Amino acid sequence: MADIGMNTGLEETRRMHDTAVFERARLENGVSVWLQKTPILTDDGGIIIALFSGIGSRMDPPGEAGMAHFFEHMPFKGTKDKPSPKEVSSPIENRGGVLNANTSQLRTTYYAETAGADFELALDTLFQVVAHPLIRKEDVAKERGPLLEEYKRVFRDGDSVAAKYFLEEFAGRNHSLGHLPIGEIKTIENMTKEKLDNFYTKHYHAGNLHIICGGSFSRKAGVLGKISDYFSLIAKNHPNKPAQTDPDLLYKSGRVVVNDSEFKRDMLISVITLPRLTALDHEAVDFLAAILSRGSDSFLNVELRENRGWVYEQGLTSLSYSFDTELFTFKCPTSRVNFRDAEEILYDSLAKLDADYIVRRQKSRQMERATTFKHPARVCHSIVDEIVLNGQLMSYRETEDLEDSLTVERILQWRDYLLDKPSFILEALA
Repeated sequence: MADIGMNTGLEETRRMHDTAVFERARLENGVSVWLQKTPILTDDGGIIIALFSGIGSRMDPPGEAGMAHFFEHMPFKGTKDKPSPKEVSSPIENRGGVLNANTSQLRTTYYAETAGADFELALDTLFQVVAHPLIRKEDVAKERGPLLEEYKRVFRDGDSVAAKYFLEEFAGRNHSLGHLPIGEIKTIENMTKEKLDNFYTKHYHAGNLHIICGGSFSRKAGVLGKISDYFSLIAKNHPNKPAQTDPDLLYKSGRVVVNDSEFKRDMLISVITLPRLTALDHEAVDFLAAILSRGSDSFLNVELRENRGWVYEQGLTSLSYSFDTELFTFKCPTSRVNFRDAEEILYDSLAKLDADYIVRRQKSRQMERATTFKHPARVCHSIVDEIVLNGQLMSYRETEDLEDSLTVERILQWRDYLLDKPSFILEALA
């Protein structure tokens, strides 16, 4: 991007406190360790995350949708040295800390957040959780009930039901990415200790493991050595590689209509597929998604909400990675009688994005970031997907430099690409 006349005078001062600077080390068994170079401005809070890259619902065995998520629950039932749920979680929680986990399509993470003085407790607990879980038959049986309740809770939200149908229709029910991480009821009901043992042995090893340490923890003397004392004991292996996605998904288009009262409301989902993008091209398309529908003067917000009164939400357009492609997605919750008009409004709004409007929104973004400080612990959570997708990290300085190198011409090129490429459309009718 050419100079657009924004200089707050705070850039260098703010960048001294960049919370997205990490140093990477690799243990002898292959575990990657990411240590946050803690900025001057921080508090006593520390965080340590165990990230199993690639080991999410995409690794669910055929016919076992939801296994990765089911396994995520098991370490909290007991470990070798902490054989009960109370012994696993209470020491951290009783000191005001947090011990938790989550599973996405592309990864599973376990994390502990505590005060700086509790670093050893957090480190030991996290190691026990990922290295020595007890997978007992009685615990598997007990956990079916909570997981079935979680399944019901997820699908009380009509948007989650629509997302489930979209994945099944876009990728196919039998595709490794054709389901949400929560999986299917039959998987939960038929889960066994033996299945979970096999999943753990196959995927929970050093080749897939990244340790992210930040906040006040990364200032501890000898922090890398202490992490190594624990996590170098995990079995060495090569990273698991998922099956390649069908390349035809890159050219997926068409229209599918699905009726289900569980949607709660009608919704149009329109997706344009893109190839894996360079960092700069990703920035260009992500910026397009942002300025189309975020902000009171965005064209989609003005037309769909202010002029027509169809929607409440902003942020109707987004860019996300999945299926070894990137997906430019437009989700519009509105009555089915409005679907065709909504599609036309999307393309009309894209076409209206001219150079003057783009420059104005770039200036707005620079002003917003000039007053932003991102807390070290929050940053550690936010980088996990960057590690999974890119295997490397960018500091905020590097990200902002990338933003500032983005030209209007490149943004307009991707606008034209989106205008020309056919979309895949799901009409979700409640």
